[in-house]
Amino acid sequence: MVLPKRNGQPRCGEYPKMASGVQGCSERAAAVPLKDRNGVVNRNGHHVRTNGHNGHSKQKAGGDDFFESFEDPPLAIAILTYLGYALIILVGHIRDFLRHYGIERVKSYTEPKLKGFVPLLSSWESFYTRNLYRRIRDCWNRPIASRPGAEFDIMERVSPDFGWNFEFTGRNVKALNFGSYNYLGFADSQTLCGGQVEDVTRSYGVGVSASRQELGYLDIHRELDRVTAEFLGVEEAITVPMGFATNSMNMPALVSKGCLILSDELNHASLILGARLSGAMIRVYKHNNMKDLETKLREAVCEGQPRTHRPWKKILIVVEGVYSMEGSIVRLPEIVRLKKKYKAYIYLDEAHSIGAMGPNGKGVVDYFGLDPRDIDIMMGTFTKSFGSCGGYIGGSRSLIQHLRATSHSAIYSCAMSPPVTQQVIATMRIIMGQDGTHEGRKRIEQLKWNTRYFRKSLHEKGFILYGNKDSPVVPLLLYMPVKIAMFSRESLKRGLGTVVVGFPATPLIEARARFCISAAHTKEMLDKALDIIDEVGDLLKLKYSTMPVPDFQVGEEPFCLRQSTALLQPEGENMASGRGNVDSESHWKAGMSDERIRSSRSGYRDGHTNGYKNGVNGKTNGKSEQKSNWQNDFFESFEETPLLIAILTYLGYAMLVIVGHIRDFLRFYGIEKDKSCTEPNLEGYVPLYQSWESFYTRNVYRRIRDVWNIPIASCAGSQIDILERVTHDHGWSFEFTGRKLHVMNFGSYNYLGFAESKTLCSGQVQNVTRKYGVGVGGSRQELGYMDIHRELDATVAEFLGVEAAITVPMGFATNSMNMPALVSKGCLILSDELNHASLILGSRLSGAAIRVYKHNNMKDLESKLREAVCQGQPRTHRPWKKILIVVEGVYSMEGSIVRLPEIVQLKKKYKAYIYLDEAHSIGAMGPNGRGVVDYFGLDPHDIDIMMGTFTKSFGSCGGYIGGSKRLIRHLRAHSHSAIYSCAMSAPVTQQIIATMRIIMGLDGGLEGWRKRIQQLKWNTRYFRKRLHEKGFILYGNKDSPVVPLLLYMPSKVALFSREALKRGLGTVVVGFPATPIIEARARFCLSAAHTKEMLDKAVEIIDEVGDMLKIKYSSLPVPEFSEEGIQLVEVSI
Repeated sequence: MVLPKRNGQPRCGEYPKMASGVQGCSERAAAVPLKDRNGVVNRNGHHVRTNGHNGHSKQKAGGDDFFESFEDPPLAIAILTYLGYALIILVGHIRDFLRHYGIERVKSYTEPKLKGFVPLLSSWESFYTRNLYRRIRDCWNRPIASRPGAEFDIMERVSPDFGWNFEFTGRNVKALNFGSYNYLGFADSQTLCGGQVEDVTRSYGVGVSASRQELGYLDIHRELDRVTAEFLGVEEAITVPMGFATNSMNMPALVSKGCLILSDELNHASLILGARLSGAMIRVYKHNNMKDLETKLREAVCEGQPRTHRPWKKILIVVEGVYSMEGSIVRLPEIVRLKKKYKAYIYLDEAHSIGAMGPNGKGVVDYFGLDPRDIDIMMGTFTKSFGSCGGYIGGSRSLIQHLRATSHSAIYSCAMSPPVTQQVIATMRIIMGQDGTHEGRKRIEQLKWNTRYFRKSLHEKGFILYGNKDSPVVPLLLYMPVKIAMFSRESLKRGLGTVVVGFPATPLIEARARFCISAAHTKEMLDKALDIIDEVGDLLKLKYSTMPVPDFQVGEEPFCLRQSTALLQPEGENMASGRGNVDSESHWKAGMSDERIRSSRSGYRDGHTNGYKNGVNGKTNGKSEQKSNWQNDFFESFEETPLLIAILTYLGYAMLVIVGHIRDFLRFYGIEKDKSCTEPNLEGYVPLYQSWESFYTRNVYRRIRDVWNIPIASCAGSQIDILERVTHDHGWSFEFTGRKLHVMNFGSYNYLGFAESKTLCSGQVQNVTRKYGVGVGGSRQELGYMDIHRELDATVAEFLGVEAAITVPMGFATNSMNMPALVSKGCLILSDELNHASLILGSRLSGAAIRVYKHNNMKDLESKLREAVCQGQPRTHRPWKKILIVVEGVYSMEGSIVRLPEIVQLKKKYKAYIYLDEAHSIGAMGPNGRGVVDYFGLDPHDIDIMMGTFTKSFGSCGGYIGGSKRLIRHLRAHSHSAIYSCAMSAPVTQQIIATMRIIMGLDGGLEGWRKRIQQLKWNTRYFRKRLHEKGFILYGNKDSPVVPLLLYMPSKVALFSREALKRGLGTVVVGFPATPIIEARARFCLSAAHTKEMLDKAVEIIDEVGDMLKIKYSSLPVPEFSEEGIQLVEVSI
């Protein structure tokens, strides 16, 4: 049971039930002051910091005081809070009893009662949603109808049945915005970046239709990487389209089994998930407690790994800059000192501090005056201070090259949307002063003054606050559950919008309101907000503080930002200088804890026994045909590898490994010059990358990396401009020539051609960008849920033919962040062996048992279903809570189509549920473009959970989950994507709405766009049949827009790409370990925008390159599949 959480952190461990001593560091959740470990009683009720004299803390840091406060709740309030939750639970059970016997009417959405089925959402899973969250859910998911600026419009809604349902009144409520992450006010500064964003949208469109590794790496992405590195003061940076995923998808590429992560107990959920996925050992230390951290570091160095006592491969200290739920700041100077003392590495998450902290807005590193090179891995997001979306990792050149080759974000996720990218570039340049003004510096100073003024004023009114005086996150303690909703409602009535948070997102007795301060807030706005909070505080009796007002300096207000948001002209005034270094001799004392995260270790078994994949029915001739009542004849080809080619391929890889070891030997002894980007040799340090970790990158990937991360300088249409680059050192480095290559694009996922249809959706997208801006400043749960997001959810549900839908800003994360909310320990996942990495990660994170069945093999699936039903769970033999069959519509690497009609039959027979990933099939398959469900003519209600992405067919970004109303309501309250991740960017959202309406014919052009779907189908069959005729071995279904052509040998992977590009054909090549070792391939993605002339020219180029490389391995006759009824239609793009 999970709750509406803030963009904050579920704890790695529970809060310790003790208050710190007089010299202690901040510890949480003590209901009453207890003795500390030295027997000293903290009588004043504050969690004291450094000097402990009055419950507040000061730490001299280069002349600036370091103040943080964590005051304990009064004993009576703590007792009443516990009683309040106990009463809610008791009443909930009584009402459930009355509903069960029909005495009270059930008003919630219920699943249809299917005979023999275990409920998809069991009663214990939704108890919280039904009995607590339902009563207060009007405080979350409030749609706003404007930019998330200092003021905004909230759509008024009322509930006639106490939170079961909502009705919109049609009125908008004008309110002050103290809930959005808009620290520097760029989310509502239209004239600052708006023109540049609109120009980029016109040039590149909204979507890029591919990952960075493939043909989705634009020249503006390259510019963003460079500008981010310059802003941070590091060698290089890599950017990711989603802030949450920046942690969860990159940490597994940095640490693994045999490594140790030391994690602050208040770290964000994204860090926790990334740590769990890595397979490393995780140990949790008390929040900001340097003594506890040093104890665990000393223990790790002295004792090594459990049982074996071998040294840890790496020790990684994971911290945040500003802790988003506490408002506290990391004690970074002390952590840097410990890192150097114990030869560890630091991973710093600056999501809430980058842009908002430090004299130059460069985060806590800048705030403390530290050298950026002392931080090994710097992470942050663009959501909070830059008015945009996404995140970054910054560090050494070797670190970023390693991530480009190995991280999930670089390999699998779609690259950032162009308007989102340009917004970040523009705002970073303003902050750095590269626009010729002091606008950025002024906003930083305004934010600092606003934060101190607001915090000190609340202290004066008697409220208990948490956090640091310079943190733009200001938590105000509410404690009692009944006051959570009351505070939010009463504040909104008076014109103040904010975020409230309760258990389990916080400790049980630490419910709070969280205010986010912005540079766009004027003094008048701050005073008005303070008056409202004061009035509501008196009404609800929230003024619990018994401590004197802290004596930190606020200073005079430097200026007020102009409400016109016009650029300020350069001024000669000297802005305040930054802080110096923290006194390294100061000792911040703290207690101890010993909490630990258990790493999820569920794994997948390899379903192959011989390295080959057979067709569906297992015929040895490599072709499979299935005649059934399905709408179309079902043809798929999986021709076996010729024996000689298989042997030569294995020998080729063996030769690469042998030569690699020989060259590593020569480099080690200086016989051959090492041209790679290497880490500095730090005395006593284990290398950040062990030799075995970078062996592949150095000796295999380096030789062929020119075929990936190719920057393009146009929208991802049927033809693209590629920036030409050359290497003079065999792939160690690249130089750009300044020339552009105009080539045909057969590598992007632009199935219906919307990525280049500027005239179709461009006007609507531009209008939405002007109205809402680029960033939304919060998650859906908080104040980042706009009216267009609500419209998108409704449009997606209508398109799919389901009751409801929820959307997510990143396609990859749609699986990995939602599956843990659907299944858990005691459930069973039956997963196709070729499922996408996002499904594998989501399955592992869920904690459910995972069993893998052979690809599209219904006999193997039924065998595992029968075994699961008959035998139950291992050891106990209890029945599984749920059985979930996880499949894809079109398998993106094989081009095969799921055998969905048979899986639906098995699901009904064995009372299981289906999770269908339609990332590559939605929009591209079926007579109406509604995926494989439409392709097979099935009822959408037979698919329990429908997932898909907007990257491939809709020319945009993001993903969705569709299903019953109860399912979607459950996800809104429980999934990581709804709780933690920033909502979708406004232009990205509008692009999807517009394209879906076009496909459904709601724009009045239904027949034209059905022709486009027909065009894609014709193109796919025509292209595939021509390649079969040329003698190539292809994989997949005849109607799949993904066409894999087998290359086999590693030496031919790069050669094929280079030779095709020379002749004007851009495509994607894939090899081991992304494919089985002998199944390297080129992958072509067909589009409705491809003309017959383009297809013929592409086939000629492939034929010519195939003759040169001798890759026409097929020994089978040309397949016969019908083209009847498919007319070639010329569609203007």
